[in-house]
Amino acid sequence: MTNDFTRAAQDVASLPDNIEDAVNGQMRVAVHALVASAKAALAAPDKYGDRSVVRGKLLRSIEQRGGRVSQFSEPSFTDTRLDSYGKHIARADAPYAAYVEYGTGLRGLTQSPMGGTNFDAPDVAPYGAIREWIDRKGITPRQFDSRDALASAIADSIEAFGTRPHPYMRPAWNAHEADLKRAHRNGVRQGIRRTF
Repeated sequence: MTNDFTRAAQDVASLPDNIEDAVNGQMRVAVHALVASAKAALAAPDKYGDRSVVRGKLLRSIEQRGGRVSQFSEPSFTDTRLDSYGKHIARADAPYAAYVEYGTGLRGLTQSPMGGTNFDAPDVAPYGAIREWIDRKGITPRQFDSRDALASAIADSIEAFGTRPHPYMRPAWNAHEADLKRAHRNGVRQGIRRTF
């Protein structure tokens, strides 16, 4: 037979797990919405109407990760609380993700919404990738004699001026930051209600 104090102690002991489960559930939904928003922003034309960035690999690299920290990092032997703390991540891990977000060279410097965030323009633009992109899109050059000449002109422009920024993660974060905070609060409340 359990008394009221024993029952209360059991409830209190289950509180952290109930909060974690509820917060993880709420955060999973909120981060999923952020990821979907980032993908939509990347797939849309930039503010200049340009859709020319090669986005296939980058679009596929935007993903959500979540769960217990110990699934993604070394377990901590000094602070056992880390083993049950939920961590949710929205990331884009294509090698050129930041270059698309912020732009490069002069175009990135002058047109980046971060005002001064800059990656150097490449010394040698990827001519082969540009040529493949032209072929894949079936682009017929109007001002150039051939697709090779067009690819060379694009590569020269990238080397000289860089690339324009096409923000996708920051707009998604700005649009969903309040939702993420609300999801965390709601998860804590839900966990408390579930416990008591």
